[in-house]
Amino acid sequence: MKKIIHSIIVLILSATVFAQAPQSFKYQAVARDASGEVIADQQVSFQISVLQGSETGTSVYSETHVDSTNQFGLVTLEIGTGTTTDDFTTIDWSNDAYFIQIEMDASGGTSYTLMGTSQLLSVPYALHAKNVENVDDDDADSTNELQALNISNDTIFLNNGGYVKLPADRIIDADADTTNEIQNLSDVLLQGNDANNSNIINLADPVNDQDAVTKAYVDSLIQRIEAIEDILFNPGGLYYEPLADSFIDLAESAFRILHNAMQEYDSPALSMVTMADQGTCSHGNAGMLSLSSEPREGFINDTTFPYIAITRSFWSDAYASINATNKILNVMEDWGFIIENEENTTKIKAWLYFISGVAHGYLGLVFDQGNIIKWDTNPDSISLSPWQDMITASIELLDHAISICDTSSFTIAANWMGGEEYTADELSALANSYAARILAYSPRNITNNEALDWNKILSYAQKGIQKPLNPLLGSNYDWYDTYMVYQIYPGWGRVDHRIINIMDHDYPSRWPNDNVWTDGDPGEAVSNDARLASDFEYMTDQAFRPERGYYHFSHYRFSRYDDVIAEVWYGNKNKPSFLVWENEMLVAEALVRTGNVAGAAAILNDANGARKIRGQLPDVTSTDAAEVLRIIFDEKDIELFNSGMGIGYFDMRRRDQLQSGTILHFPIPFTTLEILQQPIYTIGGTPDGENVSMGSWTGYDGLTSPPVK
Repeated sequence: MKKIIHSIIVLILSATVFAQAPQSFKYQAVARDASGEVIADQQVSFQISVLQGSETGTSVYSETHVDSTNQFGLVTLEIGTGTTTDDFTTIDWSNDAYFIQIEMDASGGTSYTLMGTSQLLSVPYALHAKNVENVDDDDADSTNELQALNISNDTIFLNNGGYVKLPADRIIDADADTTNEIQNLSDVLLQGNDANNSNIINLADPVNDQDAVTKAYVDSLIQRIEAIEDILFNPGGLYYEPLADSFIDLAESAFRILHNAMQEYDSPALSMVTMADQGTCSHGNAGMLSLSSEPREGFINDTTFPYIAITRSFWSDAYASINATNKILNVMEDWGFIIENEENTTKIKAWLYFISGVAHGYLGLVFDQGNIIKWDTNPDSISLSPWQDMITASIELLDHAISICDTSSFTIAANWMGGEEYTADELSALANSYAARILAYSPRNITNNEALDWNKILSYAQKGIQKPLNPLLGSNYDWYDTYMVYQIYPGWGRVDHRIINIMDHDYPSRWPNDNVWTDGDPGEAVSNDARLASDFEYMTDQAFRPERGYYHFSHYRFSRYDDVIAEVWYGNKNKPSFLVWENEMLVAEALVRTGNVAGAAAILNDANGARKIRGQLPDVTSTDAAEVLRIIFDEKDIELFNSGMGIGYFDMRRRDQLQSGTILHFPIPFTTLEILQQPIYTIGGTPDGENVSMGSWTGYDGLTSPPVK
């Protein structure tokens, strides 16, 4: 199939060159690496040689080109205009047979590899026509023999003199009808089909099987074929499987890849826990130490920063999921491809829009900017968009998924969701919850937060999940949550005292910087919240190095999911990443922010809610909006600890409570900026409230972070 497509491209361009006869001709091809993978959006170099006589003949002309492929690996060269010391115009195309030899260096250098040699047929011979432009006809004017023809009745006149009178028996027009001599093109072609090297222009797009088409239409068709070819010849193995099954497999893996990326050790999740003073760790892993040091440091966006992988891996995996969804949606939406049947096709469409929406949303939550790439995005229009636009695109995609789910009936297979089936209604609820989560967590400061449309968030959350996203971890379905494993594994991460202070207001919210307790070591905390005993383990020793800062020290580790980390590698324990209680807290917050404080308190006091069932806490009786909001955020800090990536960080960010100097988002990985040919930048330095926090937090004990000097 690859060879067929390549030939189509060359022949179409050849026809164009023959018609126009310039002193060059075009060559177009798809660049691939040794494993057959398309080399997309990359600079490549070519060496082109014209050989005389045979495939191994003498080179009469040689040139080099350096160009970039498009997203489909397509590159277009104009042979005769490259870098050369030869003279293209001296080739005598009438003298012999000629062959074109193509060599390529996929890295854009000069270590060329022979790609092939083929005979030139009619393409450059149009250039030979230029040799007759100035054939001696007694003068050098190629136009002064041209005359205009005019017809009057039975006579044809030449404007420089002379005429031809048509025989009377050839003029048959015995009526006054001016249209009855018009013929179909087929009738004309019966008299001869030589267009004398002219073009038929302004053709409409074809409708019927035998309709003629324009070159532009064929070029567009070729691009679409190349997109399909990219899917079929993907090194992931699609070529050797039935096409529908391949799309199903690709769809099934897309959300797992995204979800694993969010919950990954090499994601921003671990550093977000420590930047939010929710967890604490002085080990130099995944940016936990570097980004939570006091005073805070920025994110160094280059090879000198040892934790650059936390952005590069997440960025790459998120766009891998988007790319997978776009490949399938392009074929389904643009080509009308049916996967098994209409119901299954509808299900997969809803699923893919959902995944793309979540992926764009999390890119907008984590990075200061990104690329919005939907299935129908014109590759030439792709540019960097600010995080606000990424969030908008996310919500549009999630809305599309919701609209499909709400008018359809289907079931998502258990292996797609880590072991649990989802109906169309349940997928709609999950998409609504993600929309509420992404919108609510997107602000970079309190001003952004107050500008949110909280009625919209309330609408999404009220239609949100009634069961948690709670995948079975391990090799059964290849779902993992390694961020949680490393954050709670004994000897690794611990719980910041800020969280313990929420449950015991008398417990110090910070470990003293000099390691000296005024009233002695506080020992174990005491709380009416039953979760202090069930979810948190008291530790007498310290696993951290004092020279890295006593502020990292803590007496507590998180123990709620200890049964999971004992089995995580073997795949027989579930671990939630989106709890129903989180959705309920989003409803409660939206109610407070839209004026219904009593409604929010009712959710907090729900006998079936986590605050009552697991915390065993008394009812909230306050009617003060600020106080109820603080209780909501306290609930989230305790109950949602180590569930979904970044929840505590996002909540602290949008309330201006991240310590001053904490980064508010991450820069695009420098490797991506190099590919995009954009300036490499770092986020950090002077607090500005837009990229670097100007805020602080104060515990119930009155201690402030960073400490007031």
